[in-house]
Amino acid sequence: MCANERDEIIMKYCQKIFRLEILNVSFVKIIFLNAFICEKGKYVLRCFRSHCYYLAFIHFGTRIAFYVNVFSYVRIIQKSGKMRPQTLLEHLAEKKFLDELHHLLWNEPFVKNGIRDEGWNCRDHSLLVAGIVRRLGYSCDIHSGKCAFVQGGNNNILSLSLEVNPHSYVYLLQKGIIDFSPRFQCFAVPLGFLQWPIEGIFLNKLLPKQLKTKSEIVIANNEPDFQFHIRRTVQHKESRALIYLKQGTANSLQEMLNNPGQTINSPLSCHLLNGLKLGNDIYKKALLQLWEFINERTTSLQSFSRDDAWKTIAELPSE
Repeated sequence: MCANERDEIIMKYCQKIFRLEILNVSFVKIIFLNAFICEKGKYVLRCFRSHCYYLAFIHFGTRIAFYVNVFSYVRIIQKSGKMRPQTLLEHLAEKKFLDELHHLLWNEPFVKNGIRDEGWNCRDHSLLVAGIVRRLGYSCDIHSGKCAFVQGGNNNILSLSLEVNPHSYVYLLQKGIIDFSPRFQCFAVPLGFLQWPIEGIFLNKLLPKQLKTKSEIVIANNEPDFQFHIRRTVQHKESRALIYLKQGTANSLQEMLNNPGQTINSPLSCHLLNGLKLGNDIYKKALLQLWEFINERTTSLQSFSRDDAWKTIAELPSE
């Protein structure tokens, strides 16, 4: 039996079992990683879609018996029977996931060498978010550069421009920026603290979606463009903007996961590796933990202190 015939049979029975009215392009593009014959003439086929695996056992003869054991995330099959490939990606923007991520990755602000660090840990955020996004089948990179928070003032609001340099964030090809590291709930500014309750940037939109402040996300093309958007926003009363400028692309995800001490080198990674003495595979295990969490196959670690949560992650088996 040729591969095309085999794939047609699988599509036919997947359609029947999951009651899909229409198989969309994303589903048709499922990649069958391997097929091999095992005892009693069964074919064991491993299907891959967004890192969700299905085991399909197919018997051939006068009658085809088709059994599917699904041990992956089944909510990608909608109640209507149609598959939406963006469903899992959209879960990244939910408060449930953001709270879990921030519990693990945000530091309390601290001062080092006379400089205040707001505890964003942007490289740590970018690495784990990019890892999940790629597991979902999307193309993304970690951009390194800088970001400016700009606020146009009025009689009651201070006009200001604050630059974060260096800064890292995730960029999805043809979709935009994902940046969950900014922490403006209590951000130190001249004459006090800024209270801007954003939870992140998801595909060039601020979270939570119900924010009523006039604000925008800007991706500058170069340094002059970056400065132009800063000046423009400052001059607009009661406006706020996050302005990004890419200056390079970070190391490969695999390199960062394998050598976090050398490639991330953040306050958090130094604490995990040197303070808590966790292994170099700790970010690999954290990626696995968050992947299982977003797929609802494990529970939240927010009941633990941050250090105890990381120690729990360190006990996970390597993937």
